[in-house]
Amino acid sequence: MILYLAIYNKDFELLSSADKFDKLFFFKRQYRKECITFIIKVLIKNIADGAFETIKDEGIDYLCHIFSHSNLIGVAVTDMEYPQTTVYQMFLNLFPKFVSDRNILNKYFNQYQDYQEVDKIAKIQNNLNETKIEIIKTVDKILERGEKLEILMEKTQEISLGAKEFYKKSKKLNNCCWII
Repeated sequence: MILYLAIYNKDFELLSSADKFDKLFFFKRQYRKECITFIIKVLIKNIADGAFETIKDEGIDYLCHIFSHSNLIGVAVTDMEYPQTTVYQMFLNLFPKFVSDRNILNKYFNQYQDYQEVDKIAKIQNNLNETKIEIIKTVDKILERGEKLEILMEKTQEISLGAKEFYKKSKKLNNCCWII
């Protein structure tokens, strides 16, 4: 999930932003927002033009992605599971459109909330993981079935030996009865 998305100019003035701080616990919202904006203001001063950096700060449980390109600085604060490649892809798509339409940031913010919907590689990886889990379950069931088959085979052999023994004894008894 993207928690905060913003575009700054080279003078470090905020041009546009979108956030989901309302998803945080009520009493921590303002604190987290102030913490994140402070950290961002410190970090964007040190980024070179054309650079993409991902930073994890000790004070917050989020990743801060910063992308600088053509007099714009993009900042995205995401949870720990959000892939860097998706953020990079978002900035590459957003920056050219942002120059002509400043209101497009909210569209991208909402569109990229679920990275699996926009990142085809992540979607394929998720499908592969689900398939892998299903295959493991199937193999476990087959092995379990194989163990049950082995038990049945052993019981079948015991019954077969018992039937042969019964046949031999009944044949002896039958021969005995004919003699009398």
